[in-house]
Amino acid sequence: MWRGYGANGDGVAIVFDTSRADEKDDLPLILAPVHYASHDERRKWINQLAEQFTGILKDQKVAGKHEYIQAVYWLFQRLKMFALFTKHPGFAEEKEWRLVYFPDRDEAKALHPLRHFITNGRGVEPKLRVPLGKETTIVGLCLDDIINSIILGPSHSTLLAERSVKRMLELIGKEHLVEKTRASAIPFRRNI
Repeated sequence: MWRGYGANGDGVAIVFDTSRADEKDDLPLILAPVHYASHDERRKWINQLAEQFTGILKDQKVAGKHEYIQAVYWLFQRLKMFALFTKHPGFAEEKEWRLVYFPDRDEAKALHPLRHFITNGRGVEPKLRVPLGKETTIVGLCLDDIINSIILGPSHSTLLAERSVKRMLELIGKEHLVEKTRASAIPFRRNI
């Protein structure tokens, strides 16, 4: 996956141990595994959700305008989560987890200053910039506690890159991550 997600081998993979992440309902971040499903399976799920939604409306559980707006909001939230956490089954070998920021859940606007955008081959995309300092905590989630390993992409200067990243970690006060850092052993031939 270095070619597709790792800057053609020049990138870094940070592996998180999700079992060490505390789940808190009030966080504006959701850490969850990606569900892999075919086009037909995803369409079936959306149809079931639409039927469930219309059932709520038919059962007159929605008495007034306020309840109707809440029901539409419920439907929108389910569709949003579905879109963010599903992927084609051809990518199942990735076993991907995603950490997604929901601004509407960030009532204190604690993460608003970290919002940013990047431009890449797909266009302009929103990103959350996470500063790496001595105490990297994002609204109660300490990244240091859940980092399992840091894997440097295969490159022509793998040894130099590994030494440089380890030195950088020492300089920013992350000595405990040095032992978790290694270069990928995957042989990689770049496209020219």
